[in-house]
Amino acid sequence: MVDYSTPAPERARLGAELEQLYAGGKLAEILAAVEACLPKDAQGNFVADREKSDVVHDLLAFLAERMQKKNKQKQQEIRGFLGWLEGYVGAKVEDLTPKTVARRATTSTIMRAF
Repeated sequence: MVDYSTPAPERARLGAELEQLYAGGKLAEILAAVEACLPKDAQGNFVADREKSDVVHDLLAFLAERMQKKNKQKQQEIRGFLGWLEGYVGAKVEDLTPKTVARRATTSTIMRAF
């Protein structure tokens, strides 16, 4: 359950800090910040009055949006490449015999670019 109790200014500040860490590729720091937002006692139980699950929720929503955006970019690149390939070989990809191999190779090549 997400507890939306973090004051709005603090929530926005923490969210912006997490997004900056993401932009800097500082994954270990992001994980540490998430753990700090979800504190536990000595027995490993969450400390409800100090948790900031709403901040973690916002981070997950941000990351989901980034994933969707990257997936759209990947699909555009695949369509663009297949269009170029069709023009280059003078045939539709659907008409080519090893089209499954061509599509798989295209997808893996483009994924490495991201």
